[in-house]
Amino acid sequence: MILRERRSATAVATRSSATRWPRRAVFLSVRAARDKAATLYGAIANGYDPQMQPSAPAPDPSPAPKGWTWNELAKRFQATLKEIRVTKTGRIKHPRRGTQDDVRLAFARPSIAALGPTRLADLKPIDLIVANRAIESHRMRCKALAYVQSALNWALSQYPDEAGLLEIRHPWWMDIEPAAMSGEEAQAQQVRKQTLAQRKAELGVDYLGEILVRHEEYCAGRTTEEKVSPGVRFGFWWLMFTGNRRFSVTALERERLMQVDEFGRDRWGRAAWPEWMIKGGAEFWLPLPEEVLQIANGAIEDYSVLVRRTHGRVWPTRWVFASTRRVPRPVTTSPSRCSRPCRRRTSRCTRTHSISTCAQCAAKRSAWTVAILTTFWRACRITVPTSHGQ
Repeated sequence: MILRERRSATAVATRSSATRWPRRAVFLSVRAARDKAATLYGAIANGYDPQMQPSAPAPDPSPAPKGWTWNELAKRFQATLKEIRVTKTGRIKHPRRGTQDDVRLAFARPSIAALGPTRLADLKPIDLIVANRAIESHRMRCKALAYVQSALNWALSQYPDEAGLLEIRHPWWMDIEPAAMSGEEAQAQQVRKQTLAQRKAELGVDYLGEILVRHEEYCAGRTTEEKVSPGVRFGFWWLMFTGNRRFSVTALERERLMQVDEFGRDRWGRAAWPEWMIKGGAEFWLPLPEEVLQIANGAIEDYSVLVRRTHGRVWPTRWVFASTRRVPRPVTTSPSRCSRPCRRRTSRCTRTHSISTCAQCAAKRSAWTVAILTTFWRACRITVPTSHGQ
């Protein structure tokens, strides 16, 4: 009986204490309370108001937009042009400096470069139309638009997820056409075509001999630092005899100059260029009659004599028409230096491109070969210059 009463009293006391002091309440110790009070007083001294309600937590920042910007597209696309590529048909495309420069200049146009921060996902047709229309030259408008379309096609086909183009179902940029020429532009283009046709008609093959005579007179009168290097002197003769593009002069390697052509005539040689050096992307062979082969050999011999005389030794080079201006870092002759003799030694407005075109047109009338020009020079009694180690 006594034990039952004591147990009931204990239960009543427990229930009453639980009512007064909820179990969820957490009390600080004396030391923790003092520390928190000191912190609170310091916050009040710095302007904190304990009566203010705590502000709502700041929302999470929105995720960064995905996809490339226009600048990223330009950078990545130009990087691919520096590597060997394989087309859908399996054709290997080697990197070409000329194409890289054209693409770089196209994306550097002020109106196109202004699209830099724009994301590809936010790009609109009107953006490209306005940017292309701001380019002055019609030819430049066509080239710039072609490279822009190529870059966007590459991003859509290779990296649609990273570029932010997954929602694109149709490449709408391919429907954009370059801005048409104005009346003034069309008239100016017609005048240029007529002028060029007239100059080509006046520039006959017989005039090339006069150019070569002036060229040799100019080279003979130069001394010391002003003298013409063998690469330029013989390179200009090479252009006159072959009618090739001037790049064939600046990119001919010695190991690809064959003194004997097993497929040609007696005492003929052959020059060859790999596919990555030729604009058309295919390997190119050029049969060389004895006179033309003598031009290439003269450039090699004069280079060796001149470099040994000025530097005490012959710097090795792999180019036939090597430059002596950049020794001991031997490189090929600059294409622009092959054009200077033509501009300086002619009274007419003549370019190497016009000369090679004229030579080719004259030769094509009789089934074009290098031998035709060689036969013409023989008839004109114009002999190839000999190597004299200038």
